[in-house]
Amino acid sequence: MTAASIVTVSIPQLGEGLQEALLVKHLKQPGEFVRRDEPLYQMETDKAVSDVEAPCDGVVLSWLADEGNVLSIGAEIAQLEVASNEANIEHTLPETLSCERDTPPITPATAVDQDLVELRNRLMPPRTRAYLKEQGLLSVAHQIPKRGKRLMPHDVDAFLSTQLTDQVAPSPLVPTPTYVDTPLPKAQQTLNYRMARAMQGAITASIVVDVDWTQLEAARQQWKTMAGGGGSGMTLMLYCVVSAMQNFPRFRSTLQSDGTTLRSYGHVNLGIAVALPNHDLVTAVVSDADQLDFYAFADRVREQIDRARQGHDQIDATTTLTVSNIGSLGMKMGVPVIVPPAMATLALGQTHWLPKLVEQGIQFQLSATLTLAFDHRIANGSAAAEFLTELKRRIESFQLP
Repeated sequence: MTAASIVTVSIPQLGEGLQEALLVKHLKQPGEFVRRDEPLYQMETDKAVSDVEAPCDGVVLSWLADEGNVLSIGAEIAQLEVASNEANIEHTLPETLSCERDTPPITPATAVDQDLVELRNRLMPPRTRAYLKEQGLLSVAHQIPKRGKRLMPHDVDAFLSTQLTDQVAPSPLVPTPTYVDTPLPKAQQTLNYRMARAMQGAITASIVVDVDWTQLEAARQQWKTMAGGGGSGMTLMLYCVVSAMQNFPRFRSTLQSDGTTLRSYGHVNLGIAVALPNHDLVTAVVSDADQLDFYAFADRVREQIDRARQGHDQIDATTTLTVSNIGSLGMKMGVPVIVPPAMATLALGQTHWLPKLVEQGIQFQLSATLTLAFDHRIANGSAAAEFLTELKRRIESFQLP
């Protein structure tokens, strides 16, 4: 007969000096079997997403942290039911144990067959498990005291009655608080984690330029008359950004964690900041944007922004520059922050009229302000200025293909 115990899985040290990491995805669901060294979950650290392997064979009992949570190194993340020595069963339940490397491995076939059933029944009989599910207590079964060797329904009843007594017990009068504590949305936690990484590593500099928007506006009006109804000036500007990035490899690059290796990507993977109705911020990404003609690019921009508005954050390690349209919110100018893994963020302000000297005097031209925040460790000021000048030239001379 196979004995069992409960093992708590903690986040291992994933890099020197690392204090926290972002839980990206659960790779196994409760009830699924996992083998030792098989990927169990994904963590994001230092501009990379990596799989973290299970420390031993077992069955996932419950997850102790949700996807999107930022967790400290060493935090408890999951519980597994694992096989252990039959003679030690009384001493190991219900305490949390470490995984022993010399424990005989449980194969998936065996677990699905007889051993998994015996393993579960050793902790509790099927009727107790069914009762726990009915009461919504299966994930906290290991916290319920038991009278004998196995957890029985009467143990669950005793636990429930204790909880009920605690709930109805009178509490001393306390002043009504004048504030409300609420958890940050997961999207904001993720954004905060990435911005904090930028503050710890990136050396940020910013430059600003006004661009003549006349040619781009004329192209937008022309596009509106074509089949399909055209699109926004923002899409036209994004296409100019992609074209400019092809000639500036530093803006297609990221600095690796060793601080000495520059990784340059062969194609442009453009990020687009998307604000959700609750003011959360996610990123749409157009991958290999430089491989698309203008109309295919415009279609892809719409598709990816629609996905982002459904809550799908698409940013990954290859997204080196993100564009934020603060003009859509009525802002003429703003200094953006860099959100890793990107090495730069470009803010587009609201179009406005600027005076321009001509032979006859002064005329007003439609203009927009571009603000580029960039990581000075990757691109120096001269390279950033040349990039922004090239982008300005492309916007001011744009012709619809």
